[in-house]
Amino acid sequence: MTATLAFTQAAWDGLRATLDADVETACVLLARSVGDLTGDITLLVRDIVTVPHAAYEIRTGDHLSITSSGWLPAFARADAEECVPLFMHTHPGSRAEHSALDLALDDALARVADVRLARGAYGSFVLGGSSDKPTFAGRLTARGDHWTSLDRVRVVGHRLTLYARDGVAPLPVFDRQVRAFGDEGQKLLGQLRVGVVGAGGTGSAAVEQLVRLGVGSVVVVDPQTLADTNVTRVYGSTLADVSRPKVDIAAEHTASIGLDASIVAVQGSILHQETIMALRHCDVVLGCTDDHAGRLVLTRLPQALLQLLIDCGVVLDSRAGSLFDIFARVSVVTPTTACLVCMGDVDPDKARLEALSDEERQSLIRQGYAPE
Repeated sequence: MTATLAFTQAAWDGLRATLDADVETACVLLARSVGDLTGDITLLVRDIVTVPHAAYEIRTGDHLSITSSGWLPAFARADAEECVPLFMHTHPGSRAEHSALDLALDDALARVADVRLARGAYGSFVLGGSSDKPTFAGRLTARGDHWTSLDRVRVVGHRLTLYARDGVAPLPVFDRQVRAFGDEGQKLLGQLRVGVVGAGGTGSAAVEQLVRLGVGSVVVVDPQTLADTNVTRVYGSTLADVSRPKVDIAAEHTASIGLDASIVAVQGSILHQETIMALRHCDVVLGCTDDHAGRLVLTRLPQALLQLLIDCGVVLDSRAGSLFDIFARVSVVTPTTACLVCMGDVDPDKARLEALSDEERQSLIRQGYAPE
């Protein structure tokens, strides 16, 4: 089980800047949980409530004390907006760790959250180091039953940045990649969670290469079973696999590589809520679908879940029955960039028709409201 705290780049940059001050700084993070607070946890920081200057009783380089007016209004907002409040403070120039006083304060605020907040959840976050090399420590509790450590910080802006508290030493098999990325870079790849939507010619290749790269967790999504005409391009498939779910083929094939990656196979359409929720803890999602309706859903994920979307598309153009051209496209969508619709990569009308049942689509075709 891992717990991730996700920020937009702007929010994270604002917090990092406070490490350049010569005194500690405090605020309350208002975070929305993706799903419940059991199993893997992802918290999306939606707002940062700064502590007013007048609420500081003591504020030095290694200690601070604030009045209840510095945090109680933020707790009230958290309850009204169904968020988890996380009390955050900095240790500028020092290690990010909870002191004995921090732990005592956490226990007190957790009791307040248990009594006053409907969800009863509370967290704390310590940011240390410097603005160019920040470190963190965090923990989370619900109803004060037990504390869960925050393991990862995900920052999504024009690029994806991942901070992880711990990382397993890379296997010797990754030696050539360690020479390129460094030991810490390879460790972060091991912490990375990637979703791949589509397990056909593009998606199956992506899943295999992610595992060989050393990515620690991959969720592969596809509703289809393998046809005999798919075998020529679906990695890991054989004619004996015809009629089996493509996601199962991808999971079994990549597991056989033996690099200890976690592979989760989800046979389902990205148009369904339960399938989307399977991607809720991913840092990056690769769109390898061949439909506009699926891409219309995927393009919402960066803003909704603070993820990085890399959408891949290949079009084969034939004329007079012969292959004429091949077009390939890779589009990157972040919370602050244009979506696939704005880029012209998704046609909303085609997406609407693809989302209809076969019966509805045929009815519109007969009436002349949809192309054959």
